Parts: sequence; structure tokens; C-alpha cells
Amino acid sequence: MKRLANALVFAIALVLCASSSDAQQPGKVFRVGVLLFPSAQSVENRLNAFREGLRDLGYVEGRNLVLESRFANGDYNQLPVLAGELARLKVDVFSSSASLCCSRQRRRAKMFRLL
Repeated sequence: MKRLANALVFAIALVLCASSSDAQQPGKVFRVGVLLFPSAQSVENRLNAFREGLRDLGYVEGRNLVLESRFANGDYNQLPVLAGELARLKVDVFSSSASLCCSRQRRRAKMFRLL
């Protein structure tokens, strides 16, 4: 479980660093959208590991990172609604454990970076 979280953190960090030339600017705040199928309580440990990994790479919530987390609470019907919400927030990177929402999200926002 921790290996998966570390891999995801590394992938997002690579995208954030390579995504634009302003990645090195000190005032840049990155918005990461996270969409998960289960409830927040059931994945709390994974999210904490994710935050810790980002922190280790220099991305700290409240300083240079905004983590927009959405949870479907086991309801597939909520996935497109929540994915649309994240698209409207114009996140820099979108991460999801639910492959169903990724295909729908890709259709909604062609310029979205999906992990």
C-alpha cells in the first residue's frame, strides 16, 4: 500500500516539475485533484502517506500545494459529478483510483493531466 502511495507521489511530482516553466517560481501553488471511489475514512492512511510523500518532495499543503480531495463513498453515480467539480477547479494534476471516472474526465477536459 505504501509502495503504491510512494509511486503516485513520485509520478505527480514529476508532472508538477515538468508541467510548466513556472514550476521553479517560488510563489507557484499547485492544485492536485484526487478522486477516490471509497470513503475518506477508508483511505485515510493512504492519503496521509500521499501527503507525507509530497511533503518529502517539498510540496506542502498551505504553502505551495492545494490538495482537492473528493470521495464517491462507494457510489459510482457520484464519480462523474465529482470529476466535473475537479475539472471546474482547474487542478494542475488529476489523480484517481477509479478508472471509470478517468475516461469520462478525459472527455470533459482535453488539457487535463491525468495520472
